[in-house]
Amino acid sequence: MSGRLVPWCSWEEWRWVRDGLYSGDAVAARPALDRVKAWETRQALPQAVLMTARLVEARLVDDDAAGSGGGAASGAALQLMYALAIVRSVNGLADSLQKGVTARSVSSAANQLGLPPWLVDMRHDAAHNDLPSLGTLRMGADHLLGWYHQNYWARQDTELGALAERLRGALAGYAAVAKRGGAPEDLRRAIEGVLQLLSESAWHMLLVPLLLEEPVAAALGAGEALGAAGLEEARWLELVTPLLLTLQSAFPALVTSVVWGCLERLHAELWARDGGEEARGSVGYWAGLAAFLSSQAFHLVLLRWEHALGGADEDGGGDALLAVLAAGLRPEERSFLRQAAVLGGDHAALHRGEPHRAAMRTRVEGLPDGEVKELLLAYLPQAGLEESAETEMAQVSSLEPVQRAQTVGEVPPPPAVSGGSGGSSGAMLDLEAMEALCQ
Repeated sequence: MSGRLVPWCSWEEWRWVRDGLYSGDAVAARPALDRVKAWETRQALPQAVLMTARLVEARLVDDDAAGSGGGAASGAALQLMYALAIVRSVNGLADSLQKGVTARSVSSAANQLGLPPWLVDMRHDAAHNDLPSLGTLRMGADHLLGWYHQNYWARQDTELGALAERLRGALAGYAAVAKRGGAPEDLRRAIEGVLQLLSESAWHMLLVPLLLEEPVAAALGAGEALGAAGLEEARWLELVTPLLLTLQSAFPALVTSVVWGCLERLHAELWARDGGEEARGSVGYWAGLAAFLSSQAFHLVLLRWEHALGGADEDGGGDALLAVLAAGLRPEERSFLRQAAVLGGDHAALHRGEPHRAAMRTRVEGLPDGEVKELLLAYLPQAGLEESAETEMAQVSSLEPVQRAQTVGEVPPPPAVSGGSGGSSGAMLDLEAMEALCQ
């Protein structure tokens, strides 16, 4: 699925801006306008977003002038603000339909878009004749705001809801196949059903929130309890592993985003419960998923998985994903994944979210005391977090070129795994262990 980069960090932020702009309340609209201005510094905005903000800004200035009893100068300035926003809105909408060799008239394009003729005439007068009256301009601005809401904001929200529903269904379909022990071909189709709905923006804005929803947890069979032996009782983790490994291979920032999403939901949920509120979310699912994705074990298996996918592609052996799914998790990896917290070696060096690790631990330390906090602290060890960036760069600079590329690259080699409970950030890299893992 193709996609485009957008300046907002999530669709929740986009909806917050929309609600603020259309709130009719200056207190809510001004922060929304400030956010749109921040978006403008990142990239060019969709015309509907930009002109909605310009029209709302003109209305706010109009309301302020009316409240302060502004005179003729304020009226003239308002006319110019409204006129400029209306001219740019109509021209921009008409330009969106100029795709042929011969240019279309503004009136023809406006008619196709459902804009009334009087609005086109208002645009013409504002651009070439005397400015229309302030009352007429206000009416034109109100009509354009309604048009943008119906044809952009509401329509986009509807399409997002439909896409989220299809993605939710694809995740539930995968969970059903995994729970019944489906054949590799069935697993591949289920995973590809998820992937084909995703783009570079959709995975972050839609997939991550959906992965953390209670229906997905229920479909996987993830309960509220964490289990007395940590994640050893969380059988659902084995079911979701092929999907997570494939998605992480496609979207390298997925693991970090999911862990952050789990931590944010745990923080809100646990403090709400601590304040006496009723349970609203799947704490066991979020805690188990965050711990699992932060574990050394998951990232060691991910290294082997990515190596296998890359090797199948290079060999030209056809369907790489099907080949890897057919091989499945190795018997030792199944138990390995369930005992991730007790592994030795340099735990921190494997984590894909290493730049976020200290902040993640700080977030965990801010949780109420209890089983969830203890579990997550075991998977986000303190060792190595205090080391400064200058020291880390000095260590990297002292390595040989091949070692340096491996250290600062996207997939660092794993350290030696010893029988101890932890390691230091300066542990020697065991390349033979990595090669054995990837065979």
